[in-house]
Amino acid sequence: MYLDDHVFQKDVAKYYKVSAALVSKLVVEAKRDPKRNVALKIKAEENKEVKEAIKRVVTGMLQNSVCIVNAEMVVKDVRRKEDIEVTIQ
Repeated sequence: MYLDDHVFQKDVAKYYKVSAALVSKLVVEAKRDPKRNVALKIKAEENKEVKEAIKRVVTGMLQNSVCIVNAEMVVKDVRRKEDIEVTIQ
């Protein structure tokens, strides 16, 4: 947000309900190691794809009137239908 949109650090801190010092620290870290930002964006994109796959599987199960008893049923279907490795946390 700060690095891309040029918003003041205190405004970012207020939005996320953290201190301005923490925002400043994170900005400095991000400027020092831009490769880390790329890695974090890739990881966030992967998480988004996994969430969408789970959403598709659960929606399909509910449309087919499948009773979802536990999370393991969803995990097995996601692994089988979407070919994505997911785990229960």
